[in-house]
Amino acid sequence: MSKRLSPWLLGLFLLLFMFTAATNSAGAAQISVLLDDQPLSMEVGPQLDGRTVLLPLRAVLGPLGAEMDWHAGTRSVSISRGRTNLGLSIGSKVATINGVRTQLAVAPRIVNGRTLVPLRFVSESLGLQVDWRSRDLTVAITSPPKKRLTLATTTSTYDSGLLQAILPIFEKAYDYEVRIVSVGTGAALALGRDGNADVVLVHARELELQNVAQGHFIGRREVMYNDFVIVGPTGDTAGIRRTANATAALSAIAEARATFVSRGDNSGTHIKENELWRAAGIIPSGAWYVRAGAGMADTLRMADELNGYTLTDRGTFYTQQRKLDLTLLFEGGEILHNQYGIMAVNPARHARINFEGATDLIQFFVSRRGQLLVANFEDARGRQLFFPNAHLLR
Repeated sequence: MSKRLSPWLLGLFLLLFMFTAATNSAGAAQISVLLDDQPLSMEVGPQLDGRTVLLPLRAVLGPLGAEMDWHAGTRSVSISRGRTNLGLSIGSKVATINGVRTQLAVAPRIVNGRTLVPLRFVSESLGLQVDWRSRDLTVAITSPPKKRLTLATTTSTYDSGLLQAILPIFEKAYDYEVRIVSVGTGAALALGRDGNADVVLVHARELELQNVAQGHFIGRREVMYNDFVIVGPTGDTAGIRRTANATAALSAIAEARATFVSRGDNSGTHIKENELWRAAGIIPSGAWYVRAGAGMADTLRMADELNGYTLTDRGTFYTQQRKLDLTLLFEGGEILHNQYGIMAVNPARHARINFEGATDLIQFFVSRRGQLLVANFEDARGRQLFFPNAHLLR
């Protein structure tokens, strides 16, 4: 009987040997990983454990716009992307998705100082599609289609470059394509009231609160601040450098009939300017008072060409300064505080708006990640342009 079983046992042994060799060969061979058809580079190559591909975590999280926090004490990692939060531990087959426990086929591991995690579990949990091509040992990860979101905002957040630095990170993490409409605060609020934007980011606090009270917007949060400054010709013909406060500076400009260029567009800056004129008891008029009817960058250029003064937010002036001969002549004082707020258009007024996307963007700006991005945004000379204060009450 043993003689009759020997060929069968030998065949089984050979079959198992071939399967093991093939699996080991796949695990040792170079596995390619594509994200939206673009290859990912990794310091530690992917591994194949049975039917599970493990990938160095940081190699894929960066391109996905996800965040990772490593907890050395528990040898665990927290991953967040959009509204999804994952928790994994080295050597454990138990993971969490938004706090709910789930079972893994293969536990995360550390190889050459890098954390390797099950690729399909992490990617699909974060909303991506994963395909394994055994013929060429390739993992193809595909991002979901982008959703549309319209942000109406003041020109200062755009002209300063802040949005260009921050929004791509939001778009990648939340799978959105954000359309920016950069206008004055008054026009941005009008776009929201008319349902032509999903979310607004502006800087006229009292006007914002008034619109919220009227039911046009909901979920308003304060995001950041900087300040207004008065800039003008280096020679300072009106002598505002010597004035005690901002209203005295405007009074000196009016008395000298020195050229002053106003935004004149119902923007947050124009609203602040009007507040200062009222505080000074002056109704500006005459040839010396020029209304630009333009954004902040264009107004600065006009003031420069006319050798005049203007009120500007500090951030836009700093980013435009190298192109101008204007000098910062007056700054300081609580009245020049410049607060920015973000709020969603009320879906009860306009059902077609993307309220979920608006809420996502608001939460991103006020999150730890968003606030750090605001704090770290600097101009070419390393000057901080905005100061996050989402978690401070004024």
